[in-house]
Amino acid sequence: METAEKSDGRQERAGSNGSPGPVAPPRRGGRRAARALALTAPVLVFGLAVGLLSWNLRERLREQIARRDATVLHELALLQALSAEEESPAPGELGLPPDEALTELTLLERADRLQNAVQRLRGLYGARLYDAKGKPLATIPVFLAEKPLAPAQREALETGRPAARFLKRVKALDLYLTPGDAGLAADAALPILEVTLPLSGLSKKKPAGAAVLLLDGRPLVREFRLLDRRVLRQALAVWVAGSAMIVGVLAWAFGRMERTTRLLEARSRELLRANAELTLAAKSSAIGALAGHLIHDLKNPLAGLRHLIEERLGRADGAETELWRQALAEADRMQGVLQEVAQVLREEIEAVQYELAESELAELIRERLSPAAEKAGVRAQVVAKGKAAFTNREANLLLLILDHLGRNAIEATPPGGEVLVRLFPEGNRYAIEVQDQGPGLPESVRARLFQPIRSKKPGGSGLGLAIARQLAGGLGGELRLVRSGPEGTLFRLSLPARD
Repeated sequence: METAEKSDGRQERAGSNGSPGPVAPPRRGGRRAARALALTAPVLVFGLAVGLLSWNLRERLREQIARRDATVLHELALLQALSAEEESPAPGELGLPPDEALTELTLLERADRLQNAVQRLRGLYGARLYDAKGKPLATIPVFLAEKPLAPAQREALETGRPAARFLKRVKALDLYLTPGDAGLAADAALPILEVTLPLSGLSKKKPAGAAVLLLDGRPLVREFRLLDRRVLRQALAVWVAGSAMIVGVLAWAFGRMERTTRLLEARSRELLRANAELTLAAKSSAIGALAGHLIHDLKNPLAGLRHLIEERLGRADGAETELWRQALAEADRMQGVLQEVAQVLREEIEAVQYELAESELAELIRERLSPAAEKAGVRAQVVAKGKAAFTNREANLLLLILDHLGRNAIEATPPGGEVLVRLFPEGNRYAIEVQDQGPGLPESVRARLFQPIRSKKPGGSGLGLAIARQLAGGLGGELRLVRSGPEGTLFRLSLPARD
């Protein structure tokens, strides 16, 4: 093989050669992470929105439950007021204006009746009584702590509408002056439902006072817990269903985007490949024109040289006869190479198109290598295992590549050895391998494989593998060294899939 050292003559690839190479596949790790984030973020935001809405709904429902109890107690207070009016003297009989006829004693009596009625319905810790101006009048029981009206309670007194608020934890010391009298420990904490009920005067124009009832909040706590569980289950159901819908819609959208992206990437690769092929075609056109002129200028001198060698061979004798015979063989080989290159250029220029079967290509390779193999005492085998077809342009370029690789392999293989050329499909690609049984490539040669070098082989140019790799790129393929060692060297030419 063409070499910088005698043992072998191949060079290592070390950089770009300007030929169209395979386009690197897109990196998908970042795309998957971005898709996962895009799917997770809307689900989390939707979950946050559902949580906030559920919390607001929970609070409103709690308020409605508390107002429900306040409304029921207010209706009860109105019934007590009607009963009290039937038993009380008319305002005119007292000689007082209607609003003044409801005395503090009457308010206390009405609050006491309301307390007795409420106690029959549910637990009552006590009641506070206020006049029309919100001034505390009395507490029931007497050891219940007095408290001023809160703003919401004062509004209830002024508007005549009941109000309620739930207090989750009220300390016994804040509720009673002496918690022991109510049977409670000093550090006890109780849930309280605080209900403010306006008490109407005899004129029924405006409230004459208000009673604040402190009810046992434990039943309400149980109701709130049941409500919370229902709201939570409904919120989870809404979140799961909504998230599934969001993920489904986004997955569908991302699927369409992914298909569009793959289509754009495929078209981009096609455009890059087409651009590279146009660039290569432009270079090849210039090189082809130069090669055509060179071949034309070499044909006549080479024919004259061959004629001179034939004359000298006819007059030679002894040892000179073999030398001139070898010179004639080299001249014939040079003429064959020129004719082959001229044929390739002519078919390119005239756009001649035809196909060769894989078996036909294998036979041409065998015909090319057999003379050199017989001369070197080496067996050359060509094995075709597929049914691929090649255009005439592809076949011409492959013959140039394989002729060079095959001759290098024959030169590297000792007499009695074997050179094997295999053509076979490989997945979605097509491969051609050239294997010898030579001593392998020295490390110094591998360091510059496929680069133009100064060859130390007689008649070598140092350009063989560089040109072969350039031609492989013109076919959309890749020529690479698979292995090299004492057992031999293996080159592989990988091409796009064949029909």
